[in-house]
Amino acid sequence: MLISWFFKQKQAYWLASADVHQQAIKENHQLGFNDAIPLFHGEQFKEVMPLSPWLIPAQESLNHVAQETFDNGIVFVSDSDIWDVIKHLRSMLYAALDGEEVLFRFYDPNVLAPMFATFTQDEINAFLGNGQHIAIMQEQELKIYRNHSQLPFQLIKATWWKIKPHHLEPLYKVEAHARAIERRLWERMPEQINQFESPSLTLQKILQQAIDNGASVDKAEQAVLVAFAQQTGVDYWELSQALFLDDNDVQLLKEIEKEMALWEC
Repeated sequence: MLISWFFKQKQAYWLASADVHQQAIKENHQLGFNDAIPLFHGEQFKEVMPLSPWLIPAQESLNHVAQETFDNGIVFVSDSDIWDVIKHLRSMLYAALDGEEVLFRFYDPNVLAPMFATFTQDEINAFLGNGQHIAIMQEQELKIYRNHSQLPFQLIKATWWKIKPHHLEPLYKVEAHARAIERRLWERMPEQINQFESPSLTLQKILQQAIDNGASVDKAEQAVLVAFAQQTGVDYWELSQALFLDDNDVQLLKEIEKEMALWEC
């Protein structure tokens, strides 16, 4: 579905992650694609160049790529020169999140498709930049987003895209969050986390309970630490020392502890 839409466009590009690109090459008789350009560039990407996503302009050899493989990429439609498209896409490789610069995996449809559903039209316009359309497969359905901006495109070289909390909500998974907390606790408090017969399932249960009671993701994580302290006999001072929590963090734990008592009633 995505590939047939792709070939109907006047000037389209296929954006594929490194592993999808390699699979496409295998399906193209082990041949690379003409004018394919990696997004990663510069000294900061020197060590991870093999992981670079690739931008590939429409060409006959892409017909050799299996539909399933092609669906694991993203179609970007633009009447701009490929190098101008590359410059725009490269400007989004890093994004701002909670005041920090993070690598933004927008080239992965598993990341972008859920996020795009949360974007306002202004955000869609900004993301597309010098592109007119972007097409993504989501749950076997073709999603097409259009740029409605009437303003001339201006390239921004500094980190400019901001990942907002609501952008991440569709990506949130209790299981992944629980695993991340568990890894941290094994690193900092191995004796205590070892008291749990099934740490991951226990942490998942607490996270889910907090979320079911209307807690944000951050507050749900605080609830896990409160429950962890209660079930292992660790006091907040010891917890703060091990996890580098400050006084404000400890105060938040005390507040969430009071809320959790109401959840249990």
